[in-house]
Amino acid sequence: MRHRAAQLSLDSAGLDSAGFNSAGSDRSGFTLLELILVMVILAIASAIIVPTLRGFAISRASASAAQQILSYARYARTQSISQGRIYRLNFDVKANDVWLTTLDENTGNYVPPPNEFGIHSALPDKMRMTVDVIPQPEIGFVVDTTTVQESTVNMSVPFGQPVAPETNPILEIQHAGGTYIEFQPSGRCDPSHVQLTDSQGRVFDLGNATSTEAMHLLSEAEMR
Repeated sequence: MRHRAAQLSLDSAGLDSAGFNSAGSDRSGFTLLELILVMVILAIASAIIVPTLRGFAISRASASAAQQILSYARYARTQSISQGRIYRLNFDVKANDVWLTTLDENTGNYVPPPNEFGIHSALPDKMRMTVDVIPQPEIGFVVDTTTVQESTVNMSVPFGQPVAPETNPILEIQHAGGTYIEFQPSGRCDPSHVQLTDSQGRVFDLGNATSTEAMHLLSEAEMR
């Protein structure tokens, strides 16, 4: 009788024999329906947020790549003037690589500067780069689609304008030994146009129309 009375006392208090509340034991966790609803909400949120974050990351990386090229150009121009040495901003379009070199007067070779500006800078994945350079007249040669041969530049052509004779409109002036923008101790540099296109189709146009102009981000008006 005493045992039965004690059991009745526990039952009336909502406790089992171990002292736990048995009244709410059937609501101790999520139901299957609740779990499915949570998973659906998370899936929808991920579908909205992840592409936005990915696009933001790509935009940041593309803008950073454009600024890196401008930093190289500013440094090359400043150091060329202050040191009285030629600097080159080099481009490898196939490898999507950019780097600086400077003329070593002892060896006559172009070597990287002994600092962070001498490190190769790789562009972001899937970014496309095109580079058009118009060398200063005294260091140019004529290139056609099949051969490369040295030639005297027609000095009657306005500086900064491409050479395109009526007899061969595909002629253009290029540097020997690679694609680069040369910075002279006089403060002059090759007119150029560098275009970067990222995987989202965003375009960055960098360049300078004249040899006395610093490389900068080109405006829409300048691109017309």
